[in-house]
Amino acid sequence: MVDSAPKPLAQTEQQLGGSDSSLPDSGGDSQARQDYRGELQQWLQDRIRYPHRLKRRKVEGVVQVTFTIDAEGHLLEHALVKSSGVAGLDAAALQLLRDAQPYPAIPSALGLTHYEIQVPVNYSLR
Repeated sequence: MVDSAPKPLAQTEQQLGGSDSSLPDSGGDSQARQDYRGELQQWLQDRIRYPHRLKRRKVEGVVQVTFTIDAEGHLLEHALVKSSGVAGLDAAALQLLRDAQPYPAIPSALGLTHYEIQVPVNYSLR
């Protein structure tokens, strides 16, 4: 289930990777799919911040999140897929998804009205 309700949360910093689930392998331009996924991951990477109190305490973890955007890049839904085990990191990752909008618009070459992607948000002090 994807939670679209706004959540009052923190922010993040570190590395993102992930996969998209709205794009079948047979649909759209494969290179355009890869490029757009990379663009979204970089978009988030450029906007994440490590929660200060957790960074001071040297708390690390990976939060798995999913989100859906519309063709113009507005956040439609977002949810925690897998907790890091640290409530503050989980909250920060979800807040990142809200704060990062509007996202880059979905390329017309993909022919989609919405795009869902799952990404890990890695909080690492290394």
